Amino acid sequence: MIVTPREFKKGMIIELEGALWSVEDYHIQGTAQRKPMVACRLRNIRTGRVVERSLDEHMSIEAPDTETRQAQYLYFDGQKHVFMDTENYDQFEVDQVLVEGYEWLLKDGAEFPIRFVAGEPVQVVFPHHIVDEVVETAEPAAGGPTNVWKEAKLSSGAVVMVPQHIKVGDKIKVEVATREYMGKESK
Repeated sequence: MIVTPREFKKGMIIELEGALWSVEDYHIQGTAQRKPMVACRLRNIRTGRVVERSLDEHMSIEAPDTETRQAQYLYFDGQKHVFMDTENYDQFEVDQVLVEGYEWLLKDGAEFPIRFVAGEPVQVVFPHHIVDEVVETAEPAAGGPTNVWKEAKLSSGAVVMVPQHIKVGDKIKVEVATREYMGKESK
């Protein structure tokens, strides 16, 4: 399928200069004197390298057909991450570069959509936010300043900054990409 940079969506897989790239971010920029360009941040599927590019908004770019399958995380074999297709129970391996920075979400049994191009996994789709339980943090401070934050360790192993009132056992919402506290989940 042929697309133009104006049709990009976050997470879209494109082929540019002989390589597969995931569109991480994009926006249209232009002035009255110049034609509009699409500034985008692309991640190379094979290497994980991120590049910033400005593309002509009318440029033709190949977007290969992708297939999305739901898969369950099984284990890390020291080199690759092993997943199982939840529909047909086939196991397949995913390169470390596809989960770089998100390893903390890979718990035994966790399920993720995985995108395939020509039968090969090219992208693990992680959620924008998660709800996780605080397993370790300092005791809540009573009567102290409300704008002071403290570290909290989550059951996933991630460490995030949380407000003083958060205690062990609380479930909190965390933005996955930045690991920022988004609020306390009501019970």
